[in-house]
Amino acid sequence: MPNIAYYVSSHGFGHAARQQAVIDLLSQQPDMKIYARTGAPAKFFASATDYHQQRYDIGMIQQDALTMDIHASLQWMDDFLKYEEEPLIEAEVTFCKSHQIDLIVSDMPSLACEVASCLGIPSVVMTHFTWDWVYAHYMNDFPQYQHIVAHLSEQYHKATLALQMQVPYPHAFDMFPNVHPIGLVYNPAKRTRDEIRQLFDVPDEMPMVLLSMGGHHWEVDNIDALLQMDKVIFLVMPDVWQQVKHRGAHFREVPMTFDGYHDVIAHADVLVGKAGGSTVAEIIGHQTLMIYTTQDESDWREIGLLRRTLDDHASSLFVPLEAFLAGDWVTELPTFIAQNHHWTDINRNGAHEAVQHLLSPVEH
Repeated sequence: MPNIAYYVSSHGFGHAARQQAVIDLLSQQPDMKIYARTGAPAKFFASATDYHQQRYDIGMIQQDALTMDIHASLQWMDDFLKYEEEPLIEAEVTFCKSHQIDLIVSDMPSLACEVASCLGIPSVVMTHFTWDWVYAHYMNDFPQYQHIVAHLSEQYHKATLALQMQVPYPHAFDMFPNVHPIGLVYNPAKRTRDEIRQLFDVPDEMPMVLLSMGGHHWEVDNIDALLQMDKVIFLVMPDVWQQVKHRGAHFREVPMTFDGYHDVIAHADVLVGKAGGSTVAEIIGHQTLMIYTTQDESDWREIGLLRRTLDDHASSLFVPLEAFLAGDWVTELPTFIAQNHHWTDINRNGAHEAVQHLLSPVEH
C-alpha cells in the first residue's frame, strides 16, 4: 500500500468534507498511511494516520458566507508566492522524504503538484474546479495578478492525473495533461434518521430544516421570519444560534465540533442555505431537498456550475439573494416540502472510483 500525503484546501469546509469520504475508504486498506496536510479542521480527518494544520492555499477570503474579498484574496496569494511558497515546498519535500511518501493527492492546492515533481513521485488532483480557473475570472479587473493564474496553471500541469468530479459539474480541465472522470463523491450516513431526530430532540410530526452556510459566518438578516415559523424545527449553526436561542423553542444548535454533519444533511427534510460544491454533492447524494441562494456569478465563478447541477440533478428551489436575506424563503417552505419531488439517476460511486485510481499504480 502507498504512503499518501494528502493536501486539502483551506477554503471553507467543503473540500475537507468531500475528501473525508475518500480518506475513510482508503484508511480501511491494510498498512495504509495517510498524512493529511491542510488548514481545515481536524474533525474531517479522523481516519487519517496523521494530521498537520497548515494553509497551502487561500481560495477566497470571505467577510461572511456570501461576501468575497477578491482583492484581498489575490493579494494574499501574491504575498504567498513571493515569500512563503518556496520554503514551504522545501519543508514538504523534506517531510515526504522522511515519511517515505509514494503518492501525493490534492484537493486542490497546486503546490502539492510541485512537491511531487520535486520528489519524482506521482500526484493526483481530485476536484471539479481549480484555483487558476477561479482567479482567471477576475483578471480584467485585476490584471496585475495575472502571474498568479499562470503560476498555478503551470503547477497543475505537473500533476500525473486529474480525477475530475462530475457532480457538481466541472469546468474544462485544460490545465491537466491526463484527466479521468469520477462520479459523485459524498459521505454515507452513519446515523439513522431516528437517531438524528432523537439527538436534536425533534418531534416525529415536525419537519427538520437545516440552515447551512458551508462553515462560513452568517447572521440571519430577518430573524422575525424565522420566529414566526413555529411548526418547524430549525437546526442552526452557532452564529445563528446566538440570535435565536432565547427567542423560541423550535431551534436547535449544531455545534461546529459536531462529528458527522453529513448525517444531519442526509436526514434533514430540507437544507436551506448557500449553494457550495460539497453541500450540493451531499444533498444530491442523500436526496435532501434544498432551498438555496448564491452570490452573483460575477463574484464567484463556480456559481454557474452549481446552479446547472442543481437544476439537473436536485429537487431544489432558488431564491434570489436579496429575497433570501429578507427571509422570503420561509413563506415558501411549507409549499416546497409538500410538492412532489423527483431525482435523476446519476453515478454516486465517485469515492470508491477515486480509491481504485489511488490504489492502482500511477505512472509518473
